[in-house]
Amino acid sequence: MKEGDTLKVEKLEVEVGQNIRFDQVLLHYEAKTGVRLGEPFLEGEAVEAEVLEEVKGEKIVVFTYKAKKHEKKKKGHRQRYTLVKIIKVGNAAEKPKTMRAPSAVKKEHSKPKSTPSMRSAHRGLTPTLRRITQNEDKDANS
Repeated sequence: MKEGDTLKVEKLEVEVGQNIRFDQVLLHYEAKTGVRLGEPFLEGEAVEAEVLEEVKGEKIVVFTYKAKKHEKKKKGHRQRYTLVKIIKVGNAAEKPKTMRAPSAVKKEHSKPKSTPSMRSAHRGLTPTLRRITQNEDKDANS
């Protein structure tokens, strides 16, 4: 890619018209200097881009069925993309909004981890053994 190119990337949480900075550059090529590879990323390299619009891709139809069972399912999906125009490639000045790879962003879950319920503890048992262990649990709680 070079300055002025328009790219379609996976949907970004940025408003239309805003500039963004991609600072995790894996590879940089110039005719004069050749190829530079990062381990994993290149230090001091960045790509600045302007968000043009948000678009949807072509519709993908997923159809599944099971023969002789009268079971059919038809689903459709349209992937959302963000169109960006490359403004500057190389050593870029600081911009307020920096986009990172999805794996680098840690999401915090609001739900605390729950303890396993008695139902899941008895799941692998036969009905007779399940009844016996449930009765033992009731006696222990009493």
